[in-house]
Parts: sequence; structure tokens; C-alpha cells
Amino acid sequence: MLRRERKEEKRQRLAMKRYVALRMEEDIETYIEIVKRKAARIRKARARRNAANTEKKHQTQ
Repeated sequence: MLRRERKEEKRQRLAMKRYVALRMEEDIETYIEIVKRKAARIRKARARRNAANTEKKHQTQ
């Protein structure tokens, strides 16, 4: 193989690695955002349940 061809292949491999690393980083950031929204939804639901249970306790007393 010519030196020029090896150099071109190396350049392409490095470009692919950079592309894959960027995509993985974007995927991780997206996943983190999804998890944050899910956690907020769960906290909100728990707060509503706690408020409803507290209200129920006060009504039965």
C-alpha cells in the first residue's frame, strides 16, 4: 500500500472516531434530559399523592 493511501485511511478512521464520539455525547446528553424530565414528573406525582393523602387524613379526623 502506498504511504499516501495509508495516510488517507488513517485520516478517515480518525474522522469516523470523532463523528462517533460526538454522536455518543449527544445521545448521552439527550438521555440525561429525558431522565431529568422523568424524575421531575415522578416528584410532582408524589407531591400530589402526598397532598391528597394529607387532605384525606384531615377529612376523616
